[in-house]
Amino acid sequence: MSGQGNGALFNLARIRPGEFVHTSDEQGAVTTWRVTNVVERPKADGVEESVLDGPEGPRRLAVVTCGGDLEYINGIGDYEDNVYLYADHVN
Repeated sequence: MSGQGNGALFNLARIRPGEFVHTSDEQGAVTTWRVTNVVERPKADGVEESVLDGPEGPRRLAVVTCGGDLEYINGIGDYEDNVYLYADHVN
């Protein structure tokens, strides 16, 4: 949404493979993940199928946020792309 400043995932596209990201649950337990890929694709292409993969296989993290250029249609801002971050479970 425009006019509200940068969101929590604003810098997601700047993270590079090999870097670590951390998540925490409601009890405060931290999980570490190693980034394997970060890609930006047009929203018009739809959601990457790999984001929708089921629970089979090793644990992995997939994060999707908006990215690319901000365009305005009828005064409403929307980003043209989606940014996908994939990471493997470390601990």
